[in-house]
Amino acid sequence: MKEITIQRIFNKTTGGSPSYVKSVQIHREEDNSLYHAWKILSDSGKTYLLKRAETSAEEDFYKHASNNTDAIADYFGGTEYYNKRYFIIEFFDGQTLSNCNRPALEHALDALCKLQESYWQKDQSSNQSIEKSRIVPECITINKALEGIRNRRPYLLDQLLEKTFDLYIDLYEETARTLCHDDLLPFNVLASEDRAILIDWEYYGILPYPISFARFIAHTRPDPEWDFVMSEEDKAYAIDYYYNHLIKRHGISYKDYRRTLDLFLFYEMTEWIYLCRKYNVKHPERFNYSMESAMKLTKSILDIQ
Repeated sequence: MKEITIQRIFNKTTGGSPSYVKSVQIHREEDNSLYHAWKILSDSGKTYLLKRAETSAEEDFYKHASNNTDAIADYFGGTEYYNKRYFIIEFFDGQTLSNCNRPALEHALDALCKLQESYWQKDQSSNQSIEKSRIVPECITINKALEGIRNRRPYLLDQLLEKTFDLYIDLYEETARTLCHDDLLPFNVLASEDRAILIDWEYYGILPYPISFARFIAHTRPDPEWDFVMSEEDKAYAIDYYYNHLIKRHGISYKDYRRTLDLFLFYEMTEWIYLCRKYNVKHPERFNYSMESAMKLTKSILDIQ
């Protein structure tokens, strides 16, 4: 997109105050491709992020949720330009957690815990309805989520994996719900020295509480050459930290938490089994690693020696 176009969109959104000075387009961390987001320097000296809405619900999420927590970038307004929605949010100068360290991990977990505490539902002390508490009507519902999840089962092709998958489905509908980012991979968290935020809220909903956390840790490895690096010590620390700072407060025992988390981790570990078989993706290393990890966790869940 030409710079003059970015300038027009930004100034249209702000009404000219502050006004555009210059911009830099953001690259995706996963493949270095250009992202529909621009770092904007304004004449006030403040820096913003101009982003094209990737889903109909994304801008609505920032509009409704950013006022409730500092775990999400502040929202400053949006506009339409040639049938596309654009909106301005706080530019957060932080690093992703793709190469995790303990201080950044704690900030990330604090952000997730504070956010999920704010939207926690279905516990003994709450009389609020899940449906009435929804942030915006376009967010992912339980039924919509389950429809996509069930599509994975036919590609497992193993009785033990299928049995564990069925346990996961049964538990999914019973698990306490809160606001969940449906794709919280480590590059969707930014951390600075004193704070972290969760970014790219294209898909979210009031869903079973482990969804975001399980995705955040499941795809990490201690291998420094891997996409998402996290030591086994930090992963164990994160599991206990998340429990002590959020889940324990809602009367859930550690034993029940770990069984629930293990089933949600199992689902995440089947991702590359599903992708490789459904789409004939030739990626044997990821497939084999996923199969071994899923089977190992399955045997633990089913108590198979």
